[in-house]
Amino acid sequence: MNQITGDKQFVLQLLKDTASNLAVRHPELKPSGTKKAIPLMSETQQLERDQIIEQFQRAYETAQLVPTAPPPAMGKKGLKKTAAKAKAVAAPTATVVEDVWYAPRDRTIALFQSAMDEYLQKKSAKPSQAKGTQKKISKRGAKNIFYLPKAARKGPAGAKGWVGEQFDNLDPGWLKVVLEKAKIRFKGKHRFVRHTSTSDFRYQMVKSDRPIRIALLADWGGGNDHAEAVANQIRNLNPSADYVIHLGDVYYAGTEDEVKKRFFGFWPGSLQPGRSFALNSNHEMYSGGYAYFDVTLPRLGQKASYFCLENDNCRLIGLDTAYVDHDFNVEQIQWLTAVLDSSEKKNILFSHHQAFSAYESAGGGEERLQNWTKALTSKITAWFWGHEHLCVVYKPYKGINGRCIGHGCFPYEIPPTTPPYGSPKVEWVLRAGDPKFPSRGIHGFALLEIDNESITASYIDEVGKIHYQETF
Repeated sequence: MNQITGDKQFVLQLLKDTASNLAVRHPELKPSGTKKAIPLMSETQQLERDQIIEQFQRAYETAQLVPTAPPPAMGKKGLKKTAAKAKAVAAPTATVVEDVWYAPRDRTIALFQSAMDEYLQKKSAKPSQAKGTQKKISKRGAKNIFYLPKAARKGPAGAKGWVGEQFDNLDPGWLKVVLEKAKIRFKGKHRFVRHTSTSDFRYQMVKSDRPIRIALLADWGGGNDHAEAVANQIRNLNPSADYVIHLGDVYYAGTEDEVKKRFFGFWPGSLQPGRSFALNSNHEMYSGGYAYFDVTLPRLGQKASYFCLENDNCRLIGLDTAYVDHDFNVEQIQWLTAVLDSSEKKNILFSHHQAFSAYESAGGGEERLQNWTKALTSKITAWFWGHEHLCVVYKPYKGINGRCIGHGCFPYEIPPTTPPYGSPKVEWVLRAGDPKFPSRGIHGFALLEIDNESITASYIDEVGKIHYQETF
């Protein structure tokens, strides 16, 4: 992930200007100034162009309307800081703030950020680069890639700052890249993979004379230094992890390129079937879930987006809360009910989205998940999720022992000492700072160790320090 794609001001201004330039120039047409006549677009091209422009405009306007009032615990200082952030987007300048990274839950903007990253990589990546990393681009350099110098700006009337380059066979230019990425929205969702028997999608843990170890990470698919550091800590475990499970989010839109480079380029687990698992998430679904269902699952040997990994004493159950955003579907709950009723075991549930939060206002999805599982909570020992970029151990709430581990790699602010909302109550929250950027939170993962009927969870950071442990 390039820093510039985390700069809210720059991203939104580029989004607005790109929409303006798509309105006056289509990359599939010959540039003006040539002797040849400009061919007319087909009706399909015109419809796609107009729909994409409308998407960009609506996303930009919606982003300006997102409430920025701080939660109750922020106080006057926080109010002033938030009010300053709420000012209208100004001229495009690269103003990346070191402790904040823009991650809106908006499909159009996520695809736009993905296109930005892809374009920057094409402009700067070297063939010798390993593990899907990309050359660091300065903030000024990124601005100059997307916005031509004034002396070089040649375009039709109405072009704003003239985003992108003249189109040729070697460099199709920014507008072409972003146009193709935006068309993903018209593709629809990948087909959901459903069970035909309640015994489907169940995997047996290997037998071992030592505790079985499962590394859990979430919101980790960014391909940045933090993702690599967390992966290295998992690789360095002694004894090593028997299983690795990702609770979702490959940034920015879970595209095939992002999955191959940012997920599999750093993945610390075995690719032997039944040893690594990955959950679906909102970011994977921003591109329709195609890379998740067609690339991630087959390569891991995972049959569907929900699964059960079990032995004689416990079950680790992953569910899909992203195919229907922040919700389950009835097929999964029917399967889950049958799995939980099959015998008495300790059951650990995994999902991408949270069942509740003390740090984010409820948006409806939390209540939907609680309603689906209300009759099953007595059988669920603990529930781990990501989505929020925090590491939190909650006190029991509505019969659920909730755990958030969404601090895998995405830059986040250290949470306040007092949670903004009165409930649920927090037992412990990770507030350690990143050694390089003290105002940012440190990244990490959770390690489960299953020893007969005992399950111990350790919360470990990217430099190997254990911050908290508990036993179920």
